[in-house]
Amino acid sequence: MKIKDFFRMKFFSFKNRNEVIIGKETIIKRSLIEKKNIFGSKNEILNSKIGFGTYFGSDNKIDGLEIGKYCSIASEMKIITG
Repeated sequence: MKIKDFFRMKFFSFKNRNEVIIGKETIIKRSLIEKKNIFGSKNEILNSKIGFGTYFGSDNKIDGLEIGKYCSIASEMKIITG
């Protein structure tokens, strides 16, 4: 991700408080996504529940996880539950 894109996403002013920002090549399947979340590029979110106001960096793989409100997930995380 370019620095310019990072700052654009980080300091994006939400015109609609319910908006979710999803980066390029991000895949979200069979998941419950609450409002006002930001997903960087190349994320794969499967079978998960993501709470309100959560931020994801890029290049993450999340499968079968419940993440609470206002969390920040770093880049290049792999979290897979059994």
